[in-house]
Amino acid sequence: MARVLKQSKTIDGTTSSSSWTWKQVINEYFEEDSSNSNYYITSNKSIIVVQSYIGVPNGKSTSSFGGSATTNIKCEGDNRSKSQSWIYQSFYINPGAWKLIQEEEFTIEHSSDGKKNISVSSGLSTSDFNPNSASASGNIEFTTIPRASDIAVSNTDLGQNIPITIGKKVDTFTSTLTYTIGTLTGTIVEKTGLSNYPWVMSSTLINQIKNAYPNTGSYSKGGIEAKITCKTYNGTTLIGSKDATFKLYITDKPTISNAVRTELNTKISALTTNVLRHVSQNKFTITATASTGATITGYRVKNGTQDSGLSTSNVVNLNDIQTYYEESNTLKTKFVVTCVDSRGNESEEFLVVCNFTNYIQVSINKTDVTIKRSSGTSNDCKIYATGNFFNGKIGTTSNTIAFKARSKLKTATTWGSWTTVSATYTGNTFKVNNVSITGTFNYTENYDFELMATDKIGEYDDYSKVFVNSVPTEKHHSKGAWIRELSFEKADIFPVGFICITAVNENPSKYFVGTWKSIGEGKTLVGVDPSDTDFATVKKTGGSKTHSHVYGVQYNSYYNSLFASDSRLIRLLNGKTNTFVEATSKGGNSEWGNSALTASGRTETPDTYETKTNTSENSNLSPYLTVYFWERIS
Repeated sequence: MARVLKQSKTIDGTTSSSSWTWKQVINEYFEEDSSNSNYYITSNKSIIVVQSYIGVPNGKSTSSFGGSATTNIKCEGDNRSKSQSWIYQSFYINPGAWKLIQEEEFTIEHSSDGKKNISVSSGLSTSDFNPNSASASGNIEFTTIPRASDIAVSNTDLGQNIPITIGKKVDTFTSTLTYTIGTLTGTIVEKTGLSNYPWVMSSTLINQIKNAYPNTGSYSKGGIEAKITCKTYNGTTLIGSKDATFKLYITDKPTISNAVRTELNTKISALTTNVLRHVSQNKFTITATASTGATITGYRVKNGTQDSGLSTSNVVNLNDIQTYYEESNTLKTKFVVTCVDSRGNESEEFLVVCNFTNYIQVSINKTDVTIKRSSGTSNDCKIYATGNFFNGKIGTTSNTIAFKARSKLKTATTWGSWTTVSATYTGNTFKVNNVSITGTFNYTENYDFELMATDKIGEYDDYSKVFVNSVPTEKHHSKGAWIRELSFEKADIFPVGFICITAVNENPSKYFVGTWKSIGEGKTLVGVDPSDTDFATVKKTGGSKTHSHVYGVQYNSYYNSLFASDSRLIRLLNGKTNTFVEATSKGGNSEWGNSALTASGRTETPDTYETKTNTSENSNLSPYLTVYFWERIS
């Protein structure tokens, strides 16, 4: 058996004396023989020879030693110790030279991957000479012995060739490939020398896999975990194996053989086979087949942005269709039908193409609805409304619009009968132009009105609205109509402080917003006059219903020069200043004069007499008309 040196490594050591030095040398060998140059590959082993040396450093004197010592070499836990003796001066070691002290051989098996790293140490111990001790230790990384080939496999769709890449360490190696797919196992090829092997599955194995995995293994579910094992041979000797895992996807698509559309809106189906925009109720019955081992788990119908989503039933509904296109002057719409199997694989698209009618749903423009009386106190009611509808043919039948209304008292729970209200239309719009509604509507009451617009297809709950005090709120009425309230609403036209004059003994709060108070009972109104203190302040009261006059007279029992004038004999009362004033002589027998009286020449002090009194009560009233005065106070 021949040996081939693969590497040699020297590890320097230390001694207890500076006059000496120590080292160990490790030599690695591979074994070969004439019949198998790769014997070492088969055995997966290396031979190492470890030698320990003592020497004299350069610059030191030639030396010798003698006596007994213990030496050892240790390799991977195998410690080999020897007792040795040397005769002093039986040898000499020159500076820079070495003397072999101990040599040991070890056979080391590599790891399964052909690699190996070991630790080696050596030493000397004595009390007979210098150095007393010496040692060295270190590691060596063995040359890798080629072992099992590497293997790589990519994720692959079932039924496709599966490329297997074999990374051989030695070109003469061969590989045996086997598979494990769940509980299914088998051999792919025996001892192939190829580095790239294309595995073509048999149809029998493909069907076995499909049957073994009826509900898994799709892209969406992560695929089936599969494994290929590569056993590497050196000649007939198995030198190792490696595995490669990959995902096997079962991508056989389910197929749709038919999809039949049925119109569920009987009013439409009675008139046409077309799909009507928004209002057609489409039911699809789908026939589909899954691939071997799988089942159909979902059905889907799409039209533009409309998507039914996956349904476990093969009967799928899709409504509110809005997407269409024109082909040869005919409007059409296209439904895309697909299905998914238990592996998550989706079928090819199955198209269902139908003629299309660009139908416009009946609607009332809520912002245009007006319900009002001819006047604030009239008992009639008129409607103004506009809306949209499809003014065209549904199949061969012309579409028409009908508008009607019914009402009830606000507090009532039941509605009156529907009455037809005439409407006109232009293009796809209609109008009810202030048309009177049959009936009497007490102007002091509140009413609810329900309006309905219908065509050949009918009314729709989805488009109903309720109006309360002209504020729209959503409501789905059983008739799909719109409701609006006709309210007797109080007017808010008088600010606080305004005065209302009426011949009706009713508080104006019944008709007008605010709190009203009766004022001015038994009084008339006078305008404010800032220049007159009697009338300068608003809401100042004064005056009386009747009046009388104060009058008086003063006279003296006699008169003389004390009065200095005859005009002072009799004085009259000034009612405004409440003082007596002298009369002015007018001559003759005057109403105010004292000319008939002359001074008697008497000098006595006169007696003075006076009196004051009132006239009878007299009316201040001018012709009048009684009314009620009300003031808004809040």
